[in-house]
Formats: sequence, C-alpha cells, structure tokens
Amino acid sequence: MPLFAYLCLSQCGKPATVAVCMTCGKEIGGRAYKLAADNTKWEGTDRTEMGHILGDSDHISGLFPERKLSNVSCGVLRLLTHLAMFLGSDFNLPVSVTLIELIYETIIHKITKIQERRTKVIGTEEVLQLSNNRIAKDRRLDKSQLSQLLFETSGHNIHISETSLYDNPSIWQYREHVSVEHLKLMIGRVRQTYPVLNIFLEEEHSLRPLRFVPNIMRLQKHLLQKYKRRLDKTEANNLKLKMVIEEFSKDEKSEELLECIDHFQQAWSMTKDFIQKDTFVVNKRIMQLKSGLAETVIDDDTPVSFLLPSHTDQGFLSYILLYFLLQRQNLFLEKYRQSKSIGFHARPFVQVRDITSTHMISYHPDSDLLPIVLANCNYTFQVGEGTRLEYNFATLESQLIDRFLITKSDILLDDEDAIETMVYKSDSTNSVVFLALRTTIKQDKISHVVMGQIKNEMSRLQYPDLCDHIQNVDIAINFLKSLGRIEPGSSFNDFVVDTLQLDDPCLNQKLKMSNIQSLWITLSYEKTKRLQDVSKESFDGIPSRFKEHLTDDQRKFVTTYADKLPLQRLSVLVDLLYECIVLTINTPQKDEETVDMATISLDDAISQHIYDQPYENEQHADKWLTEIIVSLKKTPKALSCL
Repeated sequence: MPLFAYLCLSQCGKPATVAVCMTCGKEIGGRAYKLAADNTKWEGTDRTEMGHILGDSDHISGLFPERKLSNVSCGVLRLLTHLAMFLGSDFNLPVSVTLIELIYETIIHKITKIQERRTKVIGTEEVLQLSNNRIAKDRRLDKSQLSQLLFETSGHNIHISETSLYDNPSIWQYREHVSVEHLKLMIGRVRQTYPVLNIFLEEEHSLRPLRFVPNIMRLQKHLLQKYKRRLDKTEANNLKLKMVIEEFSKDEKSEELLECIDHFQQAWSMTKDFIQKDTFVVNKRIMQLKSGLAETVIDDDTPVSFLLPSHTDQGFLSYILLYFLLQRQNLFLEKYRQSKSIGFHARPFVQVRDITSTHMISYHPDSDLLPIVLANCNYTFQVGEGTRLEYNFATLESQLIDRFLITKSDILLDDEDAIETMVYKSDSTNSVVFLALRTTIKQDKISHVVMGQIKNEMSRLQYPDLCDHIQNVDIAINFLKSLGRIEPGSSFNDFVVDTLQLDDPCLNQKLKMSNIQSLWITLSYEKTKRLQDVSKESFDGIPSRFKEHLTDDQRKFVTTYADKLPLQRLSVLVDLLYECIVLTINTPQKDEETVDMATISLDDAISQHIYDQPYENEQHADKWLTEIIVSLKKTPKALSCL
C-alpha cells in the first residue's frame, strides 16, 4: 500500500472483501477478516513529516510537538490558529468578529449539552448498578417456598412425597396443556367418526380471519365512497395510509374506522401466505397474486391504492383478500354439508353487499373456541401413569355446529360486480364509456380551425385548471351516456353550464354534443404531455402490461423513422397513436372470445382503430400514414401493444 493511502473499515473493523485502490491499482481490504499482504493496520501514529514549526525556534521556550497533543487539544489549537489568520486578513473586520463570536457561542453550547448528557448517563449508571446489587443480594426466592413455586425455581429442598404427588403444585408444571393445537393432534385417532370436527380443525387456521370480513367490507365501502372517481392512480399511490387516518380522526366514526384498518392488517398478515400459493377464477379469468404484492406489509406508509379494491395493480391485494375469505367460507361449508348430506336447496345464500357478521363463520380462537374445548375435556392424574387428557369429541362437534356453522350462508360470487371495485378518474372515461356515448350521440371530430384555437387556449391554462376542465367533461359524459338519444347538433356548452351548473370546459369555443369525445381526447392528451414533461406517471389509466420498455433495436428504428417525418405529419401520427391507445388498445377483455389487445401487434391495433372509425366525419387514412403502418411490421421483433 503506498504511503498515506488510507482505508476505512466500518462495523466490526475487520476486512471481509477485496477492492482495488483507485490511486495505485493494488488490492486493498482482505478476506475472512484478514488484511491483504500489502495492507497494514494503522495504530493511530502520526505519519506527517517532522520539522515544521511556527516562528523562530531559538526565541521560543516550552515547545510541545503537535503529534503529542490529544485530539481535542489539537482541534482547539487549529481552530485558534485559523481564527487568528482570519482576523489577520483584515477583511470586513466587524463581520469577522461577529462570525467568531457565533462560533464561540456554538462551541460553548455544545460543550454544555455534552456535560449535561454525561451527568444524566452517570446518574443512570449509578441507579442501575445499585439495583443490580440489590437483586444479586436478594435471597427471598431461596427462603420462600411460595416464591419458588410462583417463579418455578423450586429445588430439591422441597420435600415431595411419592404418595401425594397430585397434591403438589410443582408437579403440575409438567402436565399436558389443553389447547386447540393439542386437540388437533388427538382428533387423528377418531377422524372418521367425527368428520365435521376433523374438517373444522384441518381448516381452522384459515377460518380464523373470516371474522374480519364485515369490517374489511365496511372499510372498503367507506374508502370507495370517499375516493371513487375523485382520485387518479398517481394520487392514490401518493396518498399514504397515515394521511387517510388523519382524515378519519375528524369523522364521528373514527374509532370504528381505525378498528376496520386494524382488522384489514390482521387479516392480510394471516392470509397472504395462503393467497400467494392459490389461484382464483375471477370473472371467468384465472388470476394469481403477484409475488411483489404478496410481500407487501400494510402499515402507515402504505399507499391507499392497496386498500382500494380493483382487478389490477395494487388494488388487487384488497380485492383478492376479500374474495379469498369469502371463497374460503364457501369451500368449507361445501365440505361440511357434504359430510352431513345437506341438500342444495336447504342452503342459505347471501349477496356480498348484504353480508353481516351473522352470515360469517366468526369466532376468536381464544375467547370463543378455547372455552368450548376446555368445557369438553377430562383431565386425570394417576401415580405411575402420569396425566391423561381426554376429549368428548361428540359434544365438541355438536357445539361447533350449533355455534359456528348451522346458520351460516353461502356467498354468491358468480356475479361480475359482486365485489365493488374502485373507479379512478381516468377509468371513468375509457374506451367502454366512449363506446356507450357513441351509441347515444354520434361523434364528430372538431374542425382544424377550432382545434387550433383550443390548443392555443390550453397552452395558457395552469395544470390544476386543465384538470378541472377534464373533470367537468367527465361528469357530463357520465350523465349523457345513460340518457336516451340526444340531438348531436345541440349545444354542449349550454348543457354543461345551464343543466349541470358547471364551468364551461370548452375553452371559449362553441361546441356541439357531437364534439365531446374529440374535446376530451384533446384535453387528456395535453395533460399527459405535461405529466411526461415533469417525469410523472402519464398513463395511469392504462394497465401495466401495456407499459413494457422498447428494446434498443426497436427504439433505434422508431427514432430513425420519426426523424425522417415532417413535423406536421409527426404531430398527426402522435395524435392518432394517443387516440388509438385510449379508444382501442385500452379495451378490457370481457370473455375468451374477445380479442386480448396485449396479444396483437401495434400496427394491427392502429389498422383496427382506423378501420373502426370512432368519428362519423373521419376521412380515410392518407397514403403516407398507411405506409408507416406497413413499416411497423419491419421493426426488429415486431412492435406489440405491450
């Protein structure tokens, strides 16, 4: 190791890995806590060259080398030296004096605080030492038989008669304990005789969290009422659970809602291992929880998006948790009724929205189940044979059925909307909504002249104002798509302002009902660009499976081709691509017969979008645009919608 090249080792101070010195290129560090051959441990010696001194040594007495000073003394000396040099510069002397006074006051304050802490520590150490000495000298445990029994420290000095062992409390320390786990071991001998009890004990651990279902549903309902159609996915990801709890504190039912959150956390921690290993058929689609979601810990810093049930992304955690618990009850009740030969028509059913605690298999293992076990066990002791623990399995099974099973309901989960899900602001105006809108009102594209004026007005809008305009259009669309046929030529401005009592979102332009879709696409595209400019999530309404990154070859091909296009054509292409993403690619797959857009190529998606015109006045695609679509097939590893 070259001179003055230092290496710092943290934690235990011994080397565990080898690296290369950036100065000389030699190995530094070591392996197996042993230094490399060319490395030497620094013992704290001063390696600076000797001979430097301030002033003339012939006229100075009482010299003391710096290397023999303590760290504190050396630091103070250097500080005073630099302060003297600072004052000697004679630069802005009043400011220099003020600065030195500030440094002095800071040092004195630090020293005072250190002394106060040392005084407290010394006082605490004295108290602890005194307490330890008293405990060490305490002989009460040795003299008191009662204390020895209480603390289970009894020794050979207590006389135990072989004929009266059952009268001695110390003997009962070694008895078999009555518990649910012990009952599970004992049932193995008679499992065929008592099938319901056997099934219950086999499933018992996964049945425990069923008691949390009513509060989980209550929490989801409250969150959906508060945030449905009011949040973007980005806003939901940034809204932490602790912020939601702060908002709950202002609610009259704050304690109840806090209990609901606690029950959600407990249910998730108890079931996530089961959920991770299982697959689910939801809306005729096989779904499974991703490993990243399965490792999620629900705490104060968890985004609220994890608690808002949905079929995709983080909200799938909340959805599948409730679905798993409801399905678990159905599967268990199916086994129970098969063992008791209960017919299908004798089963009670309940809709998810109508569930209460009386419909659920609800019990606490300690306060509900264990007392039943204790009431149905016989505990005996015989000299020479030890303790004997016997259970009355017949009565146990009968009481379990009466208390936990006989009145419980199967839960109807076949309906696609059985569990209410979150609708984000971006989801409320997706391709399905626009399809319903076009069925009611035929849509036309805004003319180029008016579109130019709208874009000019948009460039002056602040981002919050732009979001307000989009929200007003969203509200109008949700009203209009549910109404009967409306005249496409009627005024959209009048409907928003006069009927809905909202601010006009048309940016000083007179638009018709037939222009709603074109207006929304234009406003949404502007919002997406602004989010992209500040590196924020810009397509929060698009599923994550459509957001895979391009390969280097694909990126190079697209960039090269885009550079060749005139600016006007490039703008038209980008507008078309955004419109295709919103209206065609982001179309949910309803069933197996519906095309999954994630499986087709991008050029096919654009061709489908152009063929199925979303506007009545849309003209056929220009030749140059058709050539671009054809060229997309030639990309390295053809571009897909993913």
